[in-house]
Amino acid sequence: MEFDPTQTYPATQKTKNDRHPIQLFDWSLANCSQRKIMKRVLLLTLLWLCLPPVPQMRAQVGSKTILSVDSPKDENGFFMLTNNWKYQPGDNMAWAETAIDDGDWEECVATELSSQRLPESGWNGIGWFRLHLEVAPALRNVPLALMLVQSGAAEIYLDGKLTHTIGRVAATREQEESIVSWEIWNPFLILFENGAEHVLAVRYSNSWSETVHREGFPAGFEMSIGDWQAGIGYHTTRTRNWTVYQMLFSGIALAFAILNLLLFFFYPRIKANLYYAIFTGSVAIFTYLVFELAFITDPARYLVWVQVAKIAVVFFVISGVRFLYELYYSRPPVQFRLLAAACLMICLGVVYIQIGLIYLFAMLVLMEMLRVVVRAILRKQDGALIIGVGFLVFIGATVYQILMSINVVDDLSGPFEVLFVYGIVGLLISMSVHLARNFARVNTKLEDYSRTLEQRVEARTQEVTAKNIELEETLHQLGASEERFRSVTQSANDAIIAADSSGTIVSWNQGAQTIFGYSEEEVSSKPLIFLMPERYRDKHQEGMKRLKATGKPRVIGKTVELHGLRKDGSEFPLELSLSTWSTEEGSFYSGIIRDITERKQAEAALQETQKQLVLQEKMASLGDLVAGVTHELNTPVGAMNSMHDTLTRAVDRLQVTLRESFPQEYEDNRMVQSVFKVIRDANRVMSTGVERVTAIVSSLRNFARLDEAEFQVADIHEGIESTLTLLQTQIGDGIRVVRDYADLKPIYCSPGQLNQAFMHLFKNAIEAIEEEGEIRVRTFLDNGTLCIQIRDTGVGIPTEQLERIFDFGFRTTDSRMRMRFGLPTAYKIVQEHKGEIKIVSEVGKGTEVTVSLATS
Repeated sequence: MEFDPTQTYPATQKTKNDRHPIQLFDWSLANCSQRKIMKRVLLLTLLWLCLPPVPQMRAQVGSKTILSVDSPKDENGFFMLTNNWKYQPGDNMAWAETAIDDGDWEECVATELSSQRLPESGWNGIGWFRLHLEVAPALRNVPLALMLVQSGAAEIYLDGKLTHTIGRVAATREQEESIVSWEIWNPFLILFENGAEHVLAVRYSNSWSETVHREGFPAGFEMSIGDWQAGIGYHTTRTRNWTVYQMLFSGIALAFAILNLLLFFFYPRIKANLYYAIFTGSVAIFTYLVFELAFITDPARYLVWVQVAKIAVVFFVISGVRFLYELYYSRPPVQFRLLAAACLMICLGVVYIQIGLIYLFAMLVLMEMLRVVVRAILRKQDGALIIGVGFLVFIGATVYQILMSINVVDDLSGPFEVLFVYGIVGLLISMSVHLARNFARVNTKLEDYSRTLEQRVEARTQEVTAKNIELEETLHQLGASEERFRSVTQSANDAIIAADSSGTIVSWNQGAQTIFGYSEEEVSSKPLIFLMPERYRDKHQEGMKRLKATGKPRVIGKTVELHGLRKDGSEFPLELSLSTWSTEEGSFYSGIIRDITERKQAEAALQETQKQLVLQEKMASLGDLVAGVTHELNTPVGAMNSMHDTLTRAVDRLQVTLRESFPQEYEDNRMVQSVFKVIRDANRVMSTGVERVTAIVSSLRNFARLDEAEFQVADIHEGIESTLTLLQTQIGDGIRVVRDYADLKPIYCSPGQLNQAFMHLFKNAIEAIEEEGEIRVRTFLDNGTLCIQIRDTGVGIPTEQLERIFDFGFRTTDSRMRMRFGLPTAYKIVQEHKGEIKIVSEVGKGTEVTVSLATS
């Protein structure tokens, strides 16, 4: 690989260094009380005596730095350019020239520009550094490697000539382009020509100095010089090794985190797996970030990753101690609350907390880990020695790494400069041994338990086999008994239903299917209440709650009459006998249900027959009463009619005599004429009253047919008119009766019974009309059949009631049904005449009743 000495390196170039990955910043903490506190804690651990300090190799004499083959070198074979630098604040391109007089420039303590080692004049963001070199002849005109680490932007001049540029130097942050490369030394080609005296000048700017100082790391640069090929080889090897370290150590920790997280996921009772997963996951993140910082050059991104690294440090120490508490304590001690509170505060204010305080907190937690581990080992707790060895290695390596980072002990070289990762590996190895040991012990216990279980299973199998034989015999007997019971149950005509304590159907026989219409599959696991009409369901629920609360049934052991609900939605009367029984599974209820529809219909028919007999008896008595009334009324009505006629003729004769005998006086006497007018009006009223009484007596005789045989030839119109005459007071003025009679011949019938049927139909129509309306009566012949049609403008009959309106058992108080047995009676009378009744009705519009009678 070759480098052009005049090449300018772009700002996007990645630079790396060889400092320890944790030693990201300057941790000298000079003149700070924190260092005193930390030293007191660390002295207790005696870890600062582990290795003697290693002096740094520097080549310096007076105010001039001498470079020769024999000059002391560091462990990598490079000359350290540390002392004899001069500093001048400000920016002047003439300061790059060799001939410039820098005698009055400030002696620079260090070019790294840490917060404790700034120039006496301070740092205002941009300045020049100059170093006078005396190069031995053996190193002249020889390609050398100028090794550089820095934070900021720099331009390197050799003898007034610009050789290298890192970033873009500027006095303001907006114009400056800073590069962070504190982690791996970067080689730049340098060639010393033309004599021994040379001047190395660096134009340097860093507008991030306050920010990086607040975080605790320097803002300057450091240089060394060595062999060019050695520098190239060092950089290449270093970059490759750190990439391998990053992938290897963070990958191992992440694998353990995933493994323990899965263990917790599949068996969450062991919470130690969760805390160990958090611990190893935090370690993996921190390890990855530590090495990743070597490859980050952008300052803003670099600072963000530093904050994440701080949080990772806090998390892996706090989760590690929580893991140990879970293993060796029944519950976390009180100090864990303090540590957890401190962890939370650090995470919330991580931007304002320097890494030194983070390491102090980590040291305290590591000491607590050490205490817990030593305590567990001394108490000989299970697995404490294996886990303890791993944690001791981890704690020792981590503590020493922290001591190196804060410059309490000197850095280790070679592979041990990242000592903490070996502590992580030691801990993971110990945990692997612990897991393997536990796995082996669990398998051994499982094998022993398996053998014991096999013996128990064999003994139990023999016992179960014997019980199975006994159980099979019992089941056979139970099966036979159940078959007999089922045979009896299924052959019963009555419904036999069983339900559990919650009212769910568990048994259903063939009789129940016949009565209710549901198959056993349709009602299985359904509640009993769906077999009840809506009006019974609330009472049933209340009864079940009362039975559960008090244990005192009201209908158990009794026979009650209720109504059931068939599959088609129709109701029917039933007789229920209820009993209860209990098993190990709980309480159950059995009910025997008998459909008593036919019995109720028979009872209704009997009641109707009784009512008809009573009615006939009443009609017979009414006939006698009507006969007596008409007989008694005929004599006085006849006398009244005769006397009215005599009085009328007498008054007329008297008036004629007076007009003829005294014409003038008669005409002039107004009083006489007024008297005659009153007499005439009285005669007219008397005549109307006599006619009305005569008509009522005639209608009453015609309605009852008291003077006629049971069946005879009669005029239908006479019966309709006599019925309407008797109902005239109920019809009143609000209902208008319209007659539409055809020319009909008399028919053979029982006039009294038909008049009774007409009476029920007309009264039903009258009651259907709420205030005002019309009743239209029409008679006509239809294919030789005499039809009487009665149409009203009443409220109408619901469709669901039309099919049952002529049933004797049907009861309702709706407007058209207030006659109770009226319509069934009319229907029976029409059937006895070998006729039929048809009803067409629409709610809100009215009803039309058509009675059809045979004419022969």
